[in-house]
Amino acid sequence: MYERSESEYFTAKRKAASQLGLGHRHRPRDLPSTAEVRERIRVLADLHEGPGRGKKLKSMRVAALRMMRLLSAFKPRLIGSVMTGHTREGSDIDLHVSCDHVSSGAAVLEDERITRDVQRKRVRKHGQ
Repeated sequence: MYERSESEYFTAKRKAASQLGLGHRHRPRDLPSTAEVRERIRVLADLHEGPGRGKKLKSMRVAALRMMRLLSAFKPRLIGSVMTGHTREGSDIDLHVSCDHVSSGAAVLEDERITRDVQRKRVRKHGQ
């Protein structure tokens, strides 16, 4: 996961079990927890990236705050590694925003010349 060959914890844990020869004979409780995997990724990041990692995290959080202020009309939420502090080389800033039209949120970032990758997700809650 540190090298980004896997992005989902569950998939990475199953793949690791398979590589260890456990195949499908493992139980979920036999695998490390997501928190344990996340902590090991942090240790690897500290080892490979050194003390500058903390400064980079702070810089990314400041950039996230700026973007959240720009997108305040869309109720932004910071998620992912920048929020948790578990960044590593190649980490990006992930924000969730709510809007009826993707183009309206993207236009705000475009006006500011902010590089972005927009993904549209439909959220249903209680049948709505």
